[in-house]
Amino acid sequence: MDGFSVVTFTDPTLALEHFKQNESDYALVLTDYRMPCMSGIELIKQIKDRKPSVRALLMTAFEVDNKLIEEYTSNKILNGYLQKPVRLNDLRQEINNQLHASEID
Repeated sequence: MDGFSVVTFTDPTLALEHFKQNESDYALVLTDYRMPCMSGIELIKQIKDRKPSVRALLMTAFEVDNKLIEEYTSNKILNGYLQKPVRLNDLRQEINNQLHASEID
C-alpha cells in the first residue's frame, strides 16, 4: 500500500506487544482467525480495548459462526471479514475501503 508501512507477525503475542508500543502508528490490523496462543478475535479485542479507532479485519479459511461475526461487527470490534481464499485484488480493495473509512471516522 502506498504511503503505509506494513508490519507482519507470525506470533499474535508479539504482534500485540508491538501494537502496544506503537499504537499511534496503527490504522488497520489484519489477522487470521486461528493462530497459536490467541485467536484473531482475542487479538482484535485487546487491540480495540487500547485503541477503539483502529480498523480490524479478520480472515479465515474455516467456518466461523455468522452470528459471532455479526455480533462483533455490530459491537464495532470487527470492521470486516474475509473468507479465504481471498483474491489479491479483493484484499487490496477491502484494505483501501477500511483505510478510507478510518479517515472518515
